[in-house]
Amino acid sequence: MREEQIHVLLKVMANQPLEEEELFSAHESFVKRGWVFMFTLGDQSVLIVTKEVREAVQNCLEDEQTKMLLAMVIIMRRVAWAGVNLYGVLERRQYYQMYYKYLDKHEDDNAGRLPEGYPDKALKLMLDQGLEELAEREEIFRLEGDYIIHSDLEDKSDYMLLLRTARGKEYYSPTPEEEKIFKNSLIDQQNRYYQKALRLLKQACGAWELAGNLMYEFEYKVVEEDKGWWEMLDILLRQEIVFKDKPAAELFFQNLSRWTHEAKRWCNRGYSNKELKLEFKERPIIPDSVIRQNSSNIKGKKIGRNDPCPCGSGKKYKKCCLGKVW
Repeated sequence: MREEQIHVLLKVMANQPLEEEELFSAHESFVKRGWVFMFTLGDQSVLIVTKEVREAVQNCLEDEQTKMLLAMVIIMRRVAWAGVNLYGVLERRQYYQMYYKYLDKHEDDNAGRLPEGYPDKALKLMLDQGLEELAEREEIFRLEGDYIIHSDLEDKSDYMLLLRTARGKEYYSPTPEEEKIFKNSLIDQQNRYYQKALRLLKQACGAWELAGNLMYEFEYKVVEEDKGWWEMLDILLRQEIVFKDKPAAELFFQNLSRWTHEAKRWCNRGYSNKELKLEFKERPIIPDSVIRQNSSNIKGKKIGRNDPCPCGSGKKYKKCCLGKVW
């Protein structure tokens, strides 16, 4: 089981309320397997853990060896997922280093450590075995020799090209907080510039789901393909998305360009362009093709406020269609 699934199961056993996403996870992970029964009482869903599952979990939590192995698997998965999301492809030695670094930052916690007396090579062997088990069970990465490879790099030529591009660069060393973020995502979605750009895109799209999907597509372009803010122009033109005016478009692309400068990239081995002090163009040039054309900026003679409205109503322009979309 994944760390999140274990957390949800323990909350169900303790009769703690679940968030909407946790409730969905409980249904998909446990109800369908018959481990948990779900009953609907009015507007509420009540989850009951079967006696057999409850006893098995409690026995596991009471057994020191089982707790140790469970903690190791959780840390292995966290490190492996964060590694492939940050780097695209990494060597096993980097995977070991990330695991050991996690232990160093949690010196007061015995989780993930072998009992005293075990040689270091025993832990390394268990890390390799755990990695192979995870690669068989989960689709996010695969193993090829000494490399751990993100599933988006489908061919050997893809990850070999990435290795050549990143050659000579050091691996970025994530903080524990960043490991939590990148074990589930290619990017930090709480980045302030990302959030501002997403809100502005939602206003242009008129739908949160569409805006989220477009940003999701753009994330891959930036992180995996080392693209810049201009790649979003192609996405917007393809979807025929336009902004209400030039200031809105400029604000969107300014925030987008700042986010792309701070985004972690595979070609940089997890570093952002900002961290590498690469050139940053803060004020991108915005083409008119992504700005909604209204009556005040259509090519031709400019319409005066007191001129007859071009809609044919007979009213003055300022009293009729000024400010409206054509």
